[in-house]
Amino acid sequence: MSKDKLDIDERGYISKIGWFIAEDGDFGLFLGNINFSKFDDAFETRAACDAIRSLPPALQPMNIDRDEWEWDSSSAARKALVAARAAIKLAGANRPLPAWATTALANGWKAPKGWKP
Repeated sequence: MSKDKLDIDERGYISKIGWFIAEDGDFGLFLGNINFSKFDDAFETRAACDAIRSLPPALQPMNIDRDEWEWDSSSAARKALVAARAAIKLAGANRPLPAWATTALANGWKAPKGWKP
């Protein structure tokens, strides 16, 4: 069973980094999209975008001020993807628990193995 993941879409002559939706077999939201805060993955998307903005200019997208970021170099996109995934992993470790989870834990709920907030 595949799961959703941040990956590179290399259709055409450009590369974009976005969320690959396993159920749909296609990409959903791409990094740089100004509307990402409406989605459940906003926490992870924000961490990924911040990481890419902090990369050296050679690894940043060629249109960082636009709505969907694009790279004209697939190697730069791959390096940006590595940085974005690392930022998501680090941010996930520091992610605060939602209020419902704090209450549930206080009342004896045990999180399933591998559960993440």
